[in-house]
Amino acid sequence: MEHLCFSIVGEDRTLDLEAETVSMRDEHMAAWCAALLYGRAQVDNKERKALEQRAEAQAAYKKQQDKLKKQKEDKRNSIRNKYGLKK
Repeated sequence: MEHLCFSIVGEDRTLDLEAETVSMRDEHMAAWCAALLYGRAQVDNKERKALEQRAEAQAAYKKQQDKLKKQKEDKRNSIRNKYGLKK
C-alpha cells in the first residue's frame, strides 16, 4: 500500500494522496508535474511581459525627455541667433 501513496509538498502545507494502482499513481504524478510546470511557465511569461512593459515605458519616457531637451536647445539657439549671441 505504501507504494501507492504520494505527497505534494508546498511551502505552507502538504497534500497526501493515495492511488488505487501504481499506474494510476504514475498518471497522477505526471499530471501534477505537468500542471506545476505549466503554472511556472505562466508566471515566467507574466514576469517577462511585465519586464517588457517596463522597458517600453522607460524607452517612451527617455524619448519624451530627449524631445523636451531638443526643444529647449532649439529655443536657446533661436534666442542666441535673434540677438547675435555666441554659444
